[in-house]
Amino acid sequence: MTNRAFFPAVFATGVALAGAAHAGEDCANPFACANRTLLEEIVITGTRIETPLFYNPNSMSLVTSEELKKFTGNSLAEALRDVPGLSIIDSGQAGMKRLRIRGEQSYRVAVLVDGQQITDHRRDGVPLTLDPALVERVEVVRGAGSVLYGPRALGGVVNFITRKGGDEPLQATLSSGYQSATDGTQYLATVYGSHRDFAYRAAVTASQDRERETPAGTIPNTRAETDSQSLYLARQLGDHRLALRWDDHDAYSEVFVEDRVRFAFPFSEFEIFIPQRDRRKLGVFYDWSDISANLDKFHVDVYRQVSDRQFDTHWEQAAFGQENSTFSNSQLVTSGGLAQFDWQFADAHTLVTGIQYVLDEEDQDRREVLTMSLPSPRTTTNLVVDDARLETFSVFAQNDWRIRENLSLVAGIRQYWVESELRHTSRAGLAPPDGDDSENILTFAGLWDVTPNTVARLSYSQGYMYPTLLQLSIGGVDRTFVNPNPDLLPETSDTWELGLRYNSPSLQADFTVFYSEAENYIDQVTCTLASCIGGTARVPSAIYVNIGEAETLGFEGFAEYSISENLATYGSLTLMERRNIFTTFSTRKTGIPPLSGTAGVKYSAPLMAGITYWLDGYLRGEQGADEIENNGNRLDNAGWVTWNLEAGVVAGPDERVRISLGLYNLGDKLYSYATENLFAPGRSVEAKVTLNF
Repeated sequence: MTNRAFFPAVFATGVALAGAAHAGEDCANPFACANRTLLEEIVITGTRIETPLFYNPNSMSLVTSEELKKFTGNSLAEALRDVPGLSIIDSGQAGMKRLRIRGEQSYRVAVLVDGQQITDHRRDGVPLTLDPALVERVEVVRGAGSVLYGPRALGGVVNFITRKGGDEPLQATLSSGYQSATDGTQYLATVYGSHRDFAYRAAVTASQDRERETPAGTIPNTRAETDSQSLYLARQLGDHRLALRWDDHDAYSEVFVEDRVRFAFPFSEFEIFIPQRDRRKLGVFYDWSDISANLDKFHVDVYRQVSDRQFDTHWEQAAFGQENSTFSNSQLVTSGGLAQFDWQFADAHTLVTGIQYVLDEEDQDRREVLTMSLPSPRTTTNLVVDDARLETFSVFAQNDWRIRENLSLVAGIRQYWVESELRHTSRAGLAPPDGDDSENILTFAGLWDVTPNTVARLSYSQGYMYPTLLQLSIGGVDRTFVNPNPDLLPETSDTWELGLRYNSPSLQADFTVFYSEAENYIDQVTCTLASCIGGTARVPSAIYVNIGEAETLGFEGFAEYSISENLATYGSLTLMERRNIFTTFSTRKTGIPPLSGTAGVKYSAPLMAGITYWLDGYLRGEQGADEIENNGNRLDNAGWVTWNLEAGVVAGPDERVRISLGLYNLGDKLYSYATENLFAPGRSVEAKVTLNF
């Protein structure tokens, strides 16, 4: 359902043509879609109903299908690198990158696939292992999305909308890519199509990266591999649509540990290994449209996801004659469901209501082998087994009300009921009580059509995130064991935004000023054997506590100007200042660059009959950003600028052949992103060939 009643007539044609693009379906009119501006694109993530990006009440960015087709890399995170306000973290894992939004840690960002959340209770958040070739578009909400998308959306929402069926009964795509910086390869084979009321897509992918080459040399322990299989089936029966999606992703990534961590006192050696990071998921979707005069659509989806993870550490303390190896295995099973009703009352009100349920169940076993050579050689083995669950039930509603011809208001509310339980543990003395919480959060926004081409918006939103199972019940492993804390408070936030969008055939611009306050941040601090809940086998150890607050002020902007039919210039800019407030001190040195952005020029034109080529040259850079951690450690990150060139050709009917080429860091600069541990690749080439049948 598209809320046409809220949009001026200038958008009516674009909205009608764009309807088929919703949820990743191919546009019914490719010519019209190709000539639609970015801000006229239909998105769903910000409001849970089809809305042009121009009229979305949230700060929002879109990575389009065409951009993803040109993308040469094998990491979805890289495809989002130039989204304003978004940064990437690698945690020393080149093959498991995560996303941060407005400085919030990645586990505070909700990662969705076709609207269903990928759950992860680890501190580093959800790794993006989905192959870019399987994704039709990416919709990013910057800022708290907790009212519509639950307690992991405190920092924002990233929704990966996958490719679905095709236009003919039988179609196929084969692609192969190469990255010189890692001697990496990627492969895709997919068969898809549609016939009458049936649509389908089956795909297999594989990628492999070797150790990364930089201007300073090869970075050890940066190999990574992923492979996946997926199946999509759908049936349309009149106003009813039933779909099923199955995914199986296996991932492996080596971990690079910096010397400052690897040899930090009291360790003479510290290593991390992640030999397994697998995920299997089955999702079922049902839609019933045009139900009555007031009920436009009823949507239900349910899913079950199983995530298996192996995480091993090894450390040595030569001065004390100690050596320790810890082998952790965990399985997280998530079962969830959503029922959503889209209502239309006259021409003035569009109401979305819903019920959502999520159950997380995690089993974790940790085997610790401690060898001591002083005063006499001996080895002890300790096995810890934990079983915990987290149950979240919530109801939500959001109403769009057109109070005047050029003014509309949006108001949303969500009520949470959360329960956590440690069902079993082998740790003596650890029996935390069951936890529960009830929370109500709100969001408000106003949109004003200043002119037919300009819309201004003002919004306020609350964020909410209940502690994870690791933080509450079962603990985690870092350099030492981090004890759980059942007394933790939920993290919360308040965000204010002022935005302006402009859209015309020659210029599209989207600017946002925002301010957010967050409190009750959870982090780990050193504790003693007596103060750690349940105790540990050694001292020092750590425990999760509510230790921090943050204040963030920033500006995000994007603009694109068409100089001619074939030539355009564009740029994105993020200005941000963040203050972290800990128990004993506060700092503005948070590792977030005060300034970052991209500026470029792109050109596309016919080369000859049936062949089109494109060029895209751009600068990318960020200002230096220092960081002081809550333990007092200081990190220095220098500023940098790189220049890059992308090019490609598309040939044949229905884009039969597509060749994309990327030349990156042409100045061979040695640098790293402020939020990443690893040096970026040096001068490198990426290439990708795609064949459509």
